[in-house]
Amino acid sequence: MPDKNDGNDPSTDSNGQSLPKLPVPPTAPQENEVGKQPKCCANQEEGVTAKLQRDIKTGEIWLIVINALLLIANIVNASIYYGQLCQMKKATKAAEGANTIARDALIATNRPWI
Repeated sequence: MPDKNDGNDPSTDSNGQSLPKLPVPPTAPQENEVGKQPKCCANQEEGVTAKLQRDIKTGEIWLIVINALLLIANIVNASIYYGQLCQMKKATKAAEGANTIARDALIATNRPWI
């Protein structure tokens, strides 16, 4: 039975067997493309990086402008509130003066007649 091959053992006669034909992929890209592709990609990456930097710079400028406008708006609000505070102080002093006059008048009218 040593002459029979059941398929589990490899054949000892390698000359009689042929290798399977598989499609062979190209081993490497063209020589001209290898040199050009990294430069092309590097230029594209530099363009993307420059655009990203420009976008970030534009965004930062807009943030500075918006914050400056908010600062101006807060200064205007603070000046309005200060003006209101001054007017309330004047009104309080006037009310205190009117209260003093009214109290004196009440005391004078409630005096017993002599």
